[in-house]
Amino acid sequence: MQYPPVYIAATNLITAIGDSSRMNYFSFKAGICAYAESEFSNSQGEPAKLALVPSQLFEQIQIEIDEGLYFSAQYERIIKLAVYNLQLLAAEPVIAHIKTPIPLLLAMPELNENNP
Repeated sequence: MQYPPVYIAATNLITAIGDSSRMNYFSFKAGICAYAESEFSNSQGEPAKLALVPSQLFEQIQIEIDEGLYFSAQYERIIKLAVYNLQLLAAEPVIAHIKTPIPLLLAMPELNENNP
């Protein structure tokens, strides 16, 4: 089966070790790891080890979010990460000249109405 050609103009990746694909690549190659014990606990009650995006990043993203019916701190973080990523991508020279809307697919965790 043949697939039509795809052109990827730009990508970005925000993780605990970097806020760009380039920074993540070099951090990974250098063996940098950001896993640490968190304030969250696992099913045995022990601190869960996570690699969280630094909270300073979220503090510098100043946007107004419609909190809606099922808003949570987790959703706020995901939305802020998406906005930050889109701002970085919009500055890419290959993207900056595009004048038509670009579709965005943002996957969010499923709602669990029994567990706020």
